[in-house]
Amino acid sequence: MANIAENWSRIQTKNQEETASLVQRLFDVARPQAVYGEPITVGEQVVITASEVTVAMGMGFGGGLGSGARAEGDEAPEGEGGGEGGGGGGGAWRRRVGGGRLA
Repeated sequence: MANIAENWSRIQTKNQEETASLVQRLFDVARPQAVYGEPITVGEQVVITASEVTVAMGMGFGGGLGSGARAEGDEAPEGEGGGEGGGGGGGAWRRRVGGGRLA
């Protein structure tokens, strides 16, 4: 059972690290540079484009541990168990919505 608990702890740590990495990537997508374009000078005017950025994600993790206790008189070996699973998905969308002109 100790082996299962060690594995479970390792799996949970890995899941947390992967979650943190995914959230960081989603924040990178929504950075200000993705929303506002570089200023463009046209004559004496400066134009800055603006975009709408939408980021969505969902994820879940689960698992189980166990060790089946033998009933009295049962000759079957004592059980051990374990299991884990996880999944997630996400997406990002961007569209231009306009621009601003600075005089």
